[in-house]
Amino acid sequence: IVGCTKQESKTIQESETFSVISRKYPNSGKIQSINTYEVINQTDINDSLIIDYEYQANKFYDEIKKLDSNSRVLLSIDISIIFMPEIVQSVSTLIKQLKNQNTPFYIISLFPYGNQLAEEIINNLIIEGIPLERYEDYVNFSFKAGSEAIIMGMSRNVLQTIYDKDIMGKSTNSIMLMNGIKGLSDFDLIINVSEGYPGIQEWVSFNYP
Repeated sequence: IVGCTKQESKTIQESETFSVISRKYPNSGKIQSINTYEVINQTDINDSLIIDYEYQANKFYDEIKKLDSNSRVLLSIDISIIFMPEIVQSVSTLIKQLKNQNTPFYIISLFPYGNQLAEEIINNLIIEGIPLERYEDYVNFSFKAGSEAIIMGMSRNVLQTIYDKDIMGKSTNSIMLMNGIKGLSDFDLIINVSEGYPGIQEWVSFNYP
């Protein structure tokens, strides 16, 4: 699992904490573990924490480049409509790369408006000329409340029971791209973009069966 999050620091006033957290899925060689780092950014802090952003970005890019048309990516967009535009741009860039590699991706959200935000991102890409085709390149599921319970259910291979319809109201068992997708272990990479709870901490701290 690889994820990124932005949240307000609880210990340092007017600071921000950015984290990229990863975890290898138990008993599966598919999902790659990348790296973990944390950055605190504040103008009045004298001691600087130097992070090699180029290395981190390249490491993530390398993991994406390992994927192909036979790979499957789960993209959990746990952000709201009003979230940072730079993160929205990052998601757009990621989707472009997946499309360039013909790697199908599946969108869920633990936030009520995350799936709709994904629709807006994809529609904007289509307007830009990126030929994304629903049910060929991606599936965007309808929102389901439940936070950690959703992660737990997907880990127990009942994904199509939880997400019985996509955001358009189509039954997921009638979507060809869903063939062979029963749970989390069927994905080659899980990517989480998070702005708070529920989000990255729930993904990486969950005790997978």
